[in-house]
Amino acid sequence: MVNHRALQRTLFRMQLDPGFAERLQAGDRVTIASTGLAEGELAWLRAADPRGVSADRGGSRRAQFLRNVALEFSSSLALLPSQLLEEFPCSDEFHSAVRADGSLPLALARYLEARSVRAPREVRALLALESAMVSARRITRETVRPTGDAVGLAPWAHLVRLPSGTFALATRLREAAASGTKPVAPGFAPGDSGNECVLIRAAADADFAGHRQLYVEPLPPPIAEFLAYVEQQPRSRSERASYARQVDADGDALEALVGELLSEGALWTMSAPTD
Repeated sequence: MVNHRALQRTLFRMQLDPGFAERLQAGDRVTIASTGLAEGELAWLRAADPRGVSADRGGSRRAQFLRNVALEFSSSLALLPSQLLEEFPCSDEFHSAVRADGSLPLALARYLEARSVRAPREVRALLALESAMVSARRITRETVRPTGDAVGLAPWAHLVRLPSGTFALATRLREAAASGTKPVAPGFAPGDSGNECVLIRAAADADFAGHRQLYVEPLPPPIAEFLAYVEQQPRSRSERASYARQVDADGDALEALVGELLSEGALWTMSAPTD
């Protein structure tokens, strides 16, 4: 029986990475093993005309793929060398994702992060934010379900710690791109120092591809600290009252905040839907 899915994955890899196609045709053992194809299927590929098997007229399919996979990295890729994206289909991250039927945007996130360690600080910060958003659209955090009157950070909510000014910089870049105006200077504003915490919350309903709309907002330090506290583990009402005393906050005001965060979906309780 022909493994049609493995054959499709191999053909896709051949079309986007000519080097992979050449190694496969040459009989490279590591390349062959990565396909998961049986000998008969490999024989069919070797017997076929390489120009037909890996044909991509004018590179149009590759270009379309790169445009699609890069959509969620518009800010960081605007500041990174264009060649970096061009080389993604030749990377281990790309091939591993295709072999495993994994998410290609998540693979691109891993690829860009691994190759941007020497990029300017603001570029790495933008990439960290966009990578977190890519992950939040597709992955629900594993977390303990609260019991009793405890609340915890919802599994579809994510706290991301970034250099101060990252969210504002991403907003400026996005607005400039949307309006077609000249891109803003790719740097932090004067006075930006330290860190900021950004809340990324996924909507309850996913689209046909399983992706969720995101709500992203920078948090004032007191709210960020409280959410980090309930992220560690669900906290009961008595624990929250103790926390309020420790940080010299009004307990009733804190419970009012808890109510707001529950209604927004940033927190969940025993009675909250599991999304």
